[in-house]
Amino acid sequence: GWLGRRVATALTQGMPELGAVGKGGASLCCLVPAGEDASALRGLGAAVTAGGVNDPEALDMLMRGGEGGTAIHLAGVIHPPGRTEWFGRVNVEGTRQVLEAAIRNGI
Repeated sequence: GWLGRRVATALTQGMPELGAVGKGGASLCCLVPAGEDASALRGLGAAVTAGGVNDPEALDMLMRGGEGGTAIHLAGVIHPPGRTEWFGRVNVEGTRQVLEAAIRNGI
């Protein structure tokens, strides 16, 4: 989404207005929903893994080899019309899955 692209740009290319956070030069591995266009992230040099926050295998693939790194979780559902189950599945369960994968992979 918009926020993820901005954060990825700040971390890789830099955004001076963000101070130390926006110094750039970081390498990124990003989880992108299957079928979503990830060309902008690839253009920033990011390694892209297709999958979702509720897919432990995709999360492990994403985080494998990242020992000592930092995980930034930006996925979320804001206004799921009539879909409170989806809200919980992504925002609550998905966050738990991301944290568990980070722990499993030493991040």
